[in-house]
Amino acid sequence: MSGKGGVSKSTTSALLALELSKTNTVAVVDCDLTAPNLARVFGVKGKALAFNAERRLMAATVNKNMSVFSSELMWKDDVGISWTGQTEKDFLVAVLNGDVDFNLGKKIDVIIMDMAPSAVTPLAVAGSLFKSRVGGILVSVPRGVSLDNNMRCVSLAVQHEIPLLGIIAGQTQSECPECGAHPVTCSKCHMPFIPYGEPSSVRALAEKVRIPYLGEIYFNPRIGDAMDAGAVETMAGYANGAIAGIAAMVRTRWGLK
Repeated sequence: MSGKGGVSKSTTSALLALELSKTNTVAVVDCDLTAPNLARVFGVKGKALAFNAERRLMAATVNKNMSVFSSELMWKDDVGISWTGQTEKDFLVAVLNGDVDFNLGKKIDVIIMDMAPSAVTPLAVAGSLFKSRVGGILVSVPRGVSLDNNMRCVSLAVQHEIPLLGIIAGQTQSECPECGAHPVTCSKCHMPFIPYGEPSSVRALAEKVRIPYLGEIYFNPRIGDAMDAGAVETMAGYANGAIAGIAAMVRTRWGLK
């Protein structure tokens, strides 16, 4: 979750889902109903919606341990859908409360909800449905406009009784897509290319609101290319240990293997 768009929320959600699915069953829900993208990211865009024997909608399978449900699967690309607060709430409750079959057997270990910027309705739904089994992860770039809005997200999480597991800094350094060196430097002036700046301000926010700082996701063109191509699985294991650390924290908190 984040109070700002374009900070690596969906990247974090996708990479975390892939990491967790190595040993756990994972249902991914695209909670950005107006501007959904996760069907494209996971390479299931354009798949025909199917129904199971009980006439429940089937989520799209990504791998044997993971499936994704997105409103992107339900309408054409050029159709914009207007959601009121109540219809958005009813839709999310239906998806999360059994109207969608994620085809993961009897037990889903983790549900990852990828949210739109400053989304309130998914927070309220998650808090009411899952109570003590819910946790939020903030994502922010180290810029004032993002940090300000994430402070507002902290307040919203408190209002809806969503424990915050920590915050991750997005796009703090550039990373060479070929060799992995970071930061990338200008060949002419040898200055480092740092998209949004050092992560110290994100660390400071974590300290201010007393939540863990979870690490960084660098700016690497390969991530964007993979997400556009629906091949995000090729980036599994990326993010210099930050994603693996978050996955380990999630498994420990809820007693998963």
